Order: sequence, then structure tokens, then C-alpha cells
Amino acid sequence: MSELKADLKVMVVEDSKVTMKALCNYIKRMGVSNPLSAVSGQNAIDLYRKQRPEIVLLDAILPDIDGFDVAKKIRSLEKGDE
Repeated sequence: MSELKADLKVMVVEDSKVTMKALCNYIKRMGVSNPLSAVSGQNAIDLYRKQRPEIVLLDAILPDIDGFDVAKKIRSLEKGDE
């Protein structure tokens, strides 16, 4: 089971450095070896395209693109609309 967690790709999208560090540390303690991090909506979309994480923890308020719009974009990428 722990091998599955280590291979799991988790992306955290958060513009607060303190919150990002806390979330990534918590995810690491859960057994995920290297959580992905994005500090803006566009960064999250680009990282999703490259890495295709299984889980995305997404802040609703981001400096560039609203988190809800980022979620819509990720959903369309997930379905292969782009």
C-alpha cells in the first residue's frame, strides 16, 4: 500500500507559501514521496498538462485565474478536449 502512495501524483495549487509548505509536508507524511506544487492558476494548468496528477488540491482564490476556472480547464484537459 505504501508503494502505491509513493507513486501517487498529488498537485497542490496554493499561492500562500506557508499554506503550501504545510499541505506538502502533510501529504509527504501520508506517504506521497514528492507532491507537485503550483503557485498560480496558469502554473497549475501547465503542470497538469505535463504531469497528469491523480489528485489536485486547488485553492479557489489565486492571483491570476480563479480556482474554479482552473478546475474547468483541468477537467477539459482530463477529458481530452485539448
